[in-house]
Amino acid sequence: MIAISSLSLAIEDPVEPFGQSERNKILAYFDWVFTVVFAIEVVIKIIDMGAILHKGSYFRDPWNVIDAVVVCANVATLVIRTSSSEIGSGKDILKCLRVLRVLRPLKAINKSRKLKTVFQCMVYSLKNVINIILITLLFLFIFAVIGVQLFQGKLFYCTDPSKRTEDTCKGQFFNYYRAGQHEDIASYKVTKREWKKRVFNFDSLPHAMLTLFSSLTGEGWPTTMYHTVDATEVNMGPIRDYKIHMSIYYVCFVVVFAFFFINIFVALIIVTFQESGERNILASDLDRNQRDCIQFAINAKPRQRFMPEDKSTISYKMWVLVESKPFEITIMVLIALNAVVLMMSYDGMSEAYENTLIYMNTGFTILFTIEAILKLVAFRTNYFRDGWNIFDFIIVLITFSGVILNFVRGTSDIPIDPTFFRLFRAARLIKLIRQGYTIRMLLWTFLQSLKALPYVVTLMAILFFIYAVVGMQLFGRIQLNDTTNIKHHNNFQSFPRALQVLFRAATGESWHLVMKDCFGQALCDSRAGQGHGAKCGNTAASIIYFCSFYFLCSFLMLNLFVAVILDNFEYLTRDESILGPHHLDEFVRVWSEYDPTATGRITHKNVYRLMCDMSPPVGFGRKCPRFLAYKRLIKMNMPIMGDSTVLFTSTLVALIRTALGIHNNGEPSRGDEELRQVIKRLWPKVSPKILNRMVPRDSVLSSHQLTIGKVYCAKLIYENYKNRKRKQEEMEFRGRKKRQPSLFRRLMGALRTSSSGLEDEETGNQDHLRPPPAAHLDRRRRSRTLNTPPLALRDKASNSVKISKNKSMKFFRKKRNAANRSTVSGRIVTFSEEIPMDLTDIKPTIIDCEESQRILPKPRSYTFDNPALSIDDEKFIPNLVRKSPSYPIYKGTWPPLTPALVILQVPTLERTPPPPTPPALDPSFPDVIRSAEASPRPSLTSVIQDANLIKEINERIAEAVNRGQSPYSIYAIKDGDEASWC
Repeated sequence: MIAISSLSLAIEDPVEPFGQSERNKILAYFDWVFTVVFAIEVVIKIIDMGAILHKGSYFRDPWNVIDAVVVCANVATLVIRTSSSEIGSGKDILKCLRVLRVLRPLKAINKSRKLKTVFQCMVYSLKNVINIILITLLFLFIFAVIGVQLFQGKLFYCTDPSKRTEDTCKGQFFNYYRAGQHEDIASYKVTKREWKKRVFNFDSLPHAMLTLFSSLTGEGWPTTMYHTVDATEVNMGPIRDYKIHMSIYYVCFVVVFAFFFINIFVALIIVTFQESGERNILASDLDRNQRDCIQFAINAKPRQRFMPEDKSTISYKMWVLVESKPFEITIMVLIALNAVVLMMSYDGMSEAYENTLIYMNTGFTILFTIEAILKLVAFRTNYFRDGWNIFDFIIVLITFSGVILNFVRGTSDIPIDPTFFRLFRAARLIKLIRQGYTIRMLLWTFLQSLKALPYVVTLMAILFFIYAVVGMQLFGRIQLNDTTNIKHHNNFQSFPRALQVLFRAATGESWHLVMKDCFGQALCDSRAGQGHGAKCGNTAASIIYFCSFYFLCSFLMLNLFVAVILDNFEYLTRDESILGPHHLDEFVRVWSEYDPTATGRITHKNVYRLMCDMSPPVGFGRKCPRFLAYKRLIKMNMPIMGDSTVLFTSTLVALIRTALGIHNNGEPSRGDEELRQVIKRLWPKVSPKILNRMVPRDSVLSSHQLTIGKVYCAKLIYENYKNRKRKQEEMEFRGRKKRQPSLFRRLMGALRTSSSGLEDEETGNQDHLRPPPAAHLDRRRRSRTLNTPPLALRDKASNSVKISKNKSMKFFRKKRNAANRSTVSGRIVTFSEEIPMDLTDIKPTIIDCEESQRILPKPRSYTFDNPALSIDDEKFIPNLVRKSPSYPIYKGTWPPLTPALVILQVPTLERTPPPPTPPALDPSFPDVIRSAEASPRPSLTSVIQDANLIKEINERIAEAVNRGQSPYSIYAIKDGDEASWC
């Protein structure tokens, strides 16, 4: 009803009297219907909500007040129209009431929430610039007062330029037609002399304010400045350049207002509009970037590459060719060269030059046709599923048709100009936009602005509609005159023409002249029925109408466009390390390389490579350390389907949540539920299927479901173990290189060799006779760093330390007793031998250390003897004290207990029944861990001998891993410690 009633206002005939036009008679019946319907609406709302006395009543809402005023104006219009003639006494009142009817479209603002929000932002922006408006008016008042003092009564002129006083400006004169810079003597007419005053003058303060307002908009100020420079005395005609120094007044005015105040006003409008939008964003659960990224994930779909299934066919070979990077670069170069050739034509070129350009254009057309044929062979019917391919195919057809018509034109006349088809060749340059990052950023800004502008455009359309209808009611009866600015192409006698006038005024093109021609001296049109010589203009209405429209449109509404574009450009060109929706196209592109058929699934083994193929902030990049990549994959924690695949939407949303920190702090299940509620509230049309893919339910991420987080949790543990072992081996190697015999030892060895031909442990280098010394001590240190239990099990751990120490010493003594003995030249040389151990014989078990802050620092004592220990080995033993120089019995203390990382179980020499197996983490762990668990190995004896303690630790481990807990908390390491880890 609002749209139909507004349309009826637009199609009225404003020239003929309302009762004499057949169109207006029909619209009068519709006006009765609209008035009755809207009146019933107002009455029902008043009965339902109450009038005004209590909170929430009808008249306490400004929008309801506007509705009531419009209905009352419609009722009054109908009453006056039926009781009096439009030509009679009720004409002026009826015209005012008709103007109030244009407020009907404002009802549409209250019906749309987003449109109402934009309107409120505009009102809020207008409120915040009140101060700058007052300051501008103050300075405008000051300049107006100065202008009145300088030019009051001096801007008169005679229509005959030869006369400079009112007394001499009488009679008639010959007005010759001026053609260029010369007067045509044969073309003249007799014109009456008139003494007139400039329309824009300084005779009073209101006139001066109007003159300066039109000048600060940048329209007509040079003409007014010339008039003030030519001004002489009061009631005297102008003399050219009489007071040239008066131009300083206008120069200062333009600098102060056009360069400073107007730009400050525009800046405040933009800033307040953006602050209003940011305030609305802060009130929501997600910021703008997070909302845009989730919106992208909701609408994103896998991109199909249309790869042929049979790799032995020609189609597949062609597909490889057209999808290759060199082929794409070649096509881009051809497009650029074709554009250069199109720019080489000019008017008056020779026939040979023109034929050369034709042949070159024909060659480019053939090359682009070959490109289309190759892609048709490669993609077949799938070729037309890509928008860019359709675009290329249409351009090829059009250009090929132009080439054919160009050859046909030489033999026969055709009505179509073949050069018209060349216009479409330049459209190929659009494909180059995809290649440049900066150009793509500008294009993305343009597209994002178009998405944000519909409501601003709608609000501006309502403003144009209201002012167009008001202009039809006020100035629709003005006579058309080609010598003025109210003429056949620029008038208010129809709605389209009125819109054209307003659009011209919004751009500032001579709007002050249109306003001048609507002043009170404007004559009426002959169809208005007002009689010959009647005036249909209105000076006051024209000033208020045009000045208010220019202020609202040029200073306010058009600057909202600037605010939206600047906001989007600033948003898209902010810190590149922050993930944004314009980055996510790379995810879709790289995903298509692993999923060319667009099934929406890839194997979980390809997830790591997928993330490494994408540069930050989307992926990891090629140079990202493996530990950091595993950490982020653990946080993503997408569910793995039964066929060992992950879903497109789940992976994309997990990537967005991890990069932007969307409800992923604290308890995972709680954050997932909060995000589900936010998505349901902001995107109510999202189907439950898509919602479950975006945020999987708790049942999908339960302890029985394999997830990416669990897989890479195990991989991270294994990588950490290998890293520690590698570092220990490097330390051993560096220790062996440093242990070189002294000069005295080499001398003694040489002497003993010469006498007995033997070397023992006191002579020379013994590295070739025995393995590196202190190997058992290195293993002892490994046990010390890896086998500390968490504090939650402090009592049991403290009781088992002594047992663990004694058992460990027995283990090493037994190993030393089983050492090899060799006889060299009659002497028995004893050396130790490291038992070879395969990687699968070691089982690392993670311990949950959530309460590691309460660990009791308690030193561990040890006592052992080892005759084969060299002096250089002593530096590896902390707090070591020799009991006797002759027989080295060592005694000391190990450092305090530290948070447990891994319980490392090592094989013993005897084969005893294995201890109870800890709870299995998940049946789908990585192959290296699963093979380690399933491989045959000797019986294991735990360093901590308490079986109940081991069982309890492993149960806690299983619970932590199954609930998807990050191994960083298990290792008692916080986020941000990546550098020390790597």
